[in-house]
Amino acid sequence: MNMQVLNEAQAQNLAETLVRQQGDKLLGFDRMYGKQYIYNVLPKEAASVDDCIGPPTLVLVSANGSARYATPSEQERYITGKLV
Repeated sequence: MNMQVLNEAQAQNLAETLVRQQGDKLLGFDRMYGKQYIYNVLPKEAASVDDCIGPPTLVLVSANGSARYATPSEQERYITGKLV
């Protein structure tokens, strides 16, 4: 199987699908980190960004097309700029 690297639009579609399945809302693209696209998410419990407490909710989309929510430790490392 050939490894297709996603472009930003494809990565955003994957993130959007995952987030919608969870009932959350995709806020948008944050940045690239290595070969991962990082997206900010508004959890369904929050009415607005102002309601969010603690580390940001993130979705990571890797170049191979897998999308997943960041773990709590990844969220902490993201805040310090050390997300790998």
